[in-house]
Order: sequence, then structure tokens, then C-alpha cells
Amino acid sequence: MPLNQRNQSTQANQKRRSTMRKNLKILLLVLVMVTTGYAAYRISQPSRPEIMGFLWPNPKILTAFELGATQKSNLNLERLKGRWTFLFFGYTFCPDVCPTTLSTMAKVTERLRAKEGEEDVQVVFVSVDPARDALDHLSEYLGYFDKTFIGATAPLEQLDSFTRQLGILHFRDTPDDNGNYLVDHTASILLIDPGLRFVGVFQAPHSAEKITSAYLSIKDFVESQS
Repeated sequence: MPLNQRNQSTQANQKRRSTMRKNLKILLLVLVMVTTGYAAYRISQPSRPEIMGFLWPNPKILTAFELGATQKSNLNLERLKGRWTFLFFGYTFCPDVCPTTLSTMAKVTERLRAKEGEEDVQVVFVSVDPARDALDHLSEYLGYFDKTFIGATAPLEQLDSFTRQLGILHFRDTPDDNGNYLVDHTASILLIDPGLRFVGVFQAPHSAEKITSAYLSIKDFVESQS
């Protein structure tokens, strides 16, 4: 090969190697940036504590709703804002799950009242049977468990708008010959924080001791993040 051709070939190889080195440096730099960025993201994210029913780090933020309620004002975002709220959905003609759960929540409330600084907690029972559960009837029914419990309900279309955003299911069974019927419904207790976020869900069967403990742990963690 003539000398000038060899020189041209050498120069071309050197240029290719130089380009490859530059590309490799760029690739390594990108990998370092991605790795560093991911590590920084991981460090910046609060660890998720192992607490029963805790929905973190992606709690659902409630959207606007309006239900009729006992104790004067309607149930809406304003009434939930600034307080921790336990939400339970059921109906007063429920033969087992609802009275059992409300009894459990009465024990939870009693335990929390005994603790200093736990006054801003409310229990809300939402009836999914508005045809039979008028507000005055709800108020009387809840008084057997705890007079501070709030009852709420609304016509089905209005009620469904609220239950859908929380993933609550409810289905009315076929009435018997006397017009009586049962309503199948989600038996979980939901926890809403003062910032209107759905942060916890407690599955049946319920334990007053476990719910109280989980609530206090969730509350401590959420408040530590604000």
C-alpha cells in the first residue's frame, strides 16, 4: 500500500477510535447521571413503615362530595378537613357486620379519648340504604353505640358518586314477600387524614386494639412528613 494511503488509513482509524472514546465517555456520563439521579430519588422518598392497612406513599386525595348528615351540617370535604376520620359504610337493618363494627369503633373511640391529644377524631357511618335510613333514624341508631358518631346518607345517585371514589361496593338484594331485603356492602373501615387523603383501610374482622395501634402509628408517621 502506498505511503499516503497508509497514512490516510491510520488517520481514519485514529479518528474512529477517538469518536468511539468520546461516545463511550458520553454513555458512561449518562449512566452515572441516571444512577445518581435514581439514588437521590430513592433517598428523598420516605420509607414506608410496616403498619396494618397503611396506604403509602400514594394515598388517594378525596374529591368534592355532599351527603346529608346528622348533627346539623352536611357531610362534605369541609366537615372532614382538619380531623382524622374513620369512615364505615353499611345500613341500620344490617343483622351482623354493621352493629359489630360500630361496637368495635365505640371501643376504639373510648381508647383514643383516654389518650391526651386525640380529641380530633371522628367516626362517620354512611348508610348505603337511604330508602330506609332517614337521618333521624340514623341518629337514634348510632346513639346506641356512641352519641358522637356521625350518620350520613343521600339519594343513591349522589351516594354512588362518593362510594365510587373510595372503591366501596354495595348491592341491594331482591326483597322478600314482605318487602324486606339485605344490602351487601364493603365491610372495611377507611381512614381519612386531616389533609383529606384516604390513607388507611382496615379489613374485617376488626379488632379495637389493632385499629387503635395502627391509627396511632399512621398518624405519627403522616404528621412527621408534614
